[in-house]
Amino acid sequence: MILISLVAHFWLGWMYSVLGAIFGGWRTGRRGWVIGGVGLAVAWAAIVLGDYFMAPSQVTEMARVVGSLLGDLPGPFTFIITILIGGLLGVAGGAVGSSLVAFSDNNQ
Repeated sequence: MILISLVAHFWLGWMYSVLGAIFGGWRTGRRGWVIGGVGLAVAWAAIVLGDYFMAPSQVTEMARVVGSLLGDLPGPFTFIITILIGGLLGVAGGAVGSSLVAFSDNNQ
């Protein structure tokens, strides 16, 4: 699921990374929202960490600028917000995936 999210993120764009969460929710069933949320949060954390290790000074400066635009927040807080947004997007995607399972079970 994390691999699907990462491939969709890099190949199609960040908005398609939720496809991995939908797949995880579909494969899990009842608690798909948990798998989707944790999986997408981990995937987005891996992207943030990868960016930081490839260009630490640029990412640190970007975090400082974004933090100042958000009301003088500390730079690392922007990373936490990014990962939380990814987790919330994953919760929604996992819920959709588990709903697909429930929907297909009710229609048979």
